[in-house]
Amino acid sequence: MFIIYRLIGYFKNKKINILDIGTGSGCILLAILKELNNSRGIGIDISYKAVQVAKKCRDEILRIEAVLADRAEAETEKKSIAK
Repeated sequence: MFIIYRLIGYFKNKKINILDIGTGSGCILLAILKELNNSRGIGIDISYKAVQVAKKCRDEILRIEAVLADRAEAETEKKSIAK
């Protein structure tokens, strides 16, 4: 958690884009975006179930997109979970 606090402190008043690879439920990305009001994030995971959980968790923060993707494939199969 220490690195999250440092990240938030450094980027507090800045507008950044965050890519969370292996996002799982998206809780770390969500925690960061709750503090960085000007920023947006994309969470990527290979697990369809994890992306579905991230979608449910992100309902309160609409600055996050959850994507199903396999980083090992040359052409990534992508299923956007945006509204």
